[in-house]
Amino acid sequence: MTTITKPTKLEDYCVSAVKEQLTSECQRVQEIRDEKKKHAASYHRYVALQKELLQRAETIDELAGILGPDDAYKAMLAACNSLLGNSHDNVEILQAAIKYLRKSYANLL
Repeated sequence: MTTITKPTKLEDYCVSAVKEQLTSECQRVQEIRDEKKKHAASYHRYVALQKELLQRAETIDELAGILGPDDAYKAMLAACNSLLGNSHDNVEILQAAIKYLRKSYANLL
């Protein structure tokens, strides 16, 4: 036969501490859920934009492959020029784009 004994103060303290921790964890889980709801629309928009970006990069690679390295380089350079214009402020951006294009298509030449 099992005898039920009264819990000691230490046992009461331990049980109380575990209950407090459990309450704290449950509260934090609810806070996290609320914050996730708050940011869900932005996150899904980000994911959609990232997917579109990857699809467009694949399309660019396919089109460049059809044109060949020389014509693809010229077309991309013309696109950069038309987007950025010839103002002095855009020279660094244009130079970076040219450097990127040369590096990207160097292995195709």
